[in-house]
Amino acid sequence: MLPISRRERVGGIASLAATPAGAKADTELVALGNQFDALTRVFDSADPWDDVAEAQFAKLESAILNTQAVTMEGLRVKARAACWARLGDLDPASGSTTDARMALSIIRDLIRLFDPKLEQPGALQKLFPDDFEQV
Repeated sequence: MLPISRRERVGGIASLAATPAGAKADTELVALGNQFDALTRVFDSADPWDDVAEAQFAKLESAILNTQAVTMEGLRVKARAACWARLGDLDPASGSTTDARMALSIIRDLIRLFDPKLEQPGALQKLFPDDFEQV
């Protein structure tokens, strides 16, 4: 028997996670994502946020974080939420850790594949030019 490389193992695991056999659609996660998108549109146009909207946001964020994605559509929901949180700026700082750079790279890949108009390189630095420290 030939040894299996680490790359082959990780690739195999990743492909199973993205489309497991018989997996149901991410209907709950997609519905949460739609609610998140609607609420963030309100946030993007309103200042300040009210307490009810903030509580609703916290609940949605927690639900999205704690609902496992089993399809590419579910991963896309999570990527869009992360992208919104970073104002579309998905480029990691050179001093960030490998795990942070990889996480942003995955998010950036998903956004570029499915929602490229959401990416806004340099948005965080434009917003905070004096004390910018990208993570």
